[in-house]
Amino acid sequence: MRKIKTEENLQLFCDWARNLANFMKLIGRMIGGIAEELADIIAWAASFANLEGIDLEEAMIKKYPGACYYCNSVPCRCKQQKLF
Repeated sequence: MRKIKTEENLQLFCDWARNLANFMKLIGRMIGGIAEELADIIAWAASFANLEGIDLEEAMIKKYPGACYYCNSVPCRCKQQKLF
């Protein structure tokens, strides 16, 4: 397996984000297709963060302190059963 450079990783992330935008324009809001594209975007974003030494969990907690993981509200407004 070859090592991917930061610039290449960022380009791949942008390509997948563009794929999602195009998919949503051309096909519409088909949940399965959108879910697959979002999974690709998250994977490349996580890879980019790893290459840059960024702790994504720490970054999310810093950006959204105390926010509900389900509804992103402070305080929580949803009725989701919490796992933790």
